[in-house]
Amino acid sequence: MTAEGDNFAGVYFKMIKNIDLGNHSMKIGQYPGWNADRRFFAGVFDGNNCTVINLNMTESGMGGGLFSVVSGTVKNLTVYGSVNGNDKMVGGIVGWLYQGTLENCSSYVNVTSNGGNYAGGLVGFYNYSR
Repeated sequence: MTAEGDNFAGVYFKMIKNIDLGNHSMKIGQYPGWNADRRFFAGVFDGNNCTVINLNMTESGMGGGLFSVVSGTVKNLTVYGSVNGNDKMVGGIVGWLYQGTLENCSSYVNVTSNGGNYAGGLVGFYNYSR
């Protein structure tokens, strides 16, 4: 395991079975804020054609989704559940895709954004480049 705050650049994660979150919240990564050190998830997360079910998230800040902010790769993943955001950048799988890649993913997530713009079933906010 790596230290808290690590962005996991160069690290490969692979799911080996489906995950039932039991209607609990789970978020990988944290939206760091505009002036913070930007340690977005920069690794590779391979869902291996597995499924995450019963995601139930209420997010009070920006970057709501199973992954908050991704600058790496998320692939081969299906997610079922709900994400209710009270701010911007709310997505079923990724809140903010920041120079990252989403490949072969499916979202069956009910996404709502009560506090702003940028909500989407897969990605809440577009792939921003410098």
